[in-house]
Amino acid sequence: MSLTFKTSGIEINKPNGAQAAVYGWSGVASVSGVEQTEAPDGRSAIVMEIASSDKGHHFIVPTQEPESLISQIATLTPLCQAKKGKKGTARKVSPLMTGIAIVLVAAIVAILLLISAGVLHF
Repeated sequence: MSLTFKTSGIEINKPNGAQAAVYGWSGVASVSGVEQTEAPDGRSAIVMEIASSDKGHHFIVPTQEPESLISQIATLTPLCQAKKGKKGTARKVSPLMTGIAIVLVAAIVAILLLISAGVLHF
């Protein structure tokens, strides 16, 4: 499966390339790095969760720096959807910050995929 982060939202694609789901940013409740784990091939990885109001998706994302990736993913949750404050008023999220977060996560995911495919070596 693959994830594509776009300015309009998140696309989830099946291994054959067919689209499995599309979530606009307004439909994404949270994006989080849940925990450190091990990928099926033995590499260090994290469990990433993308939750909408009706469903959650979990992905195993290979990474050499699990703690760093979990903290970077944590920056997405407040940008996905404005959260209600203590008085019930929504906080506004800057479109610029949302765009920066999307580009950052897309770059991280692309680098991780290139590393896992053996294209990049460190």
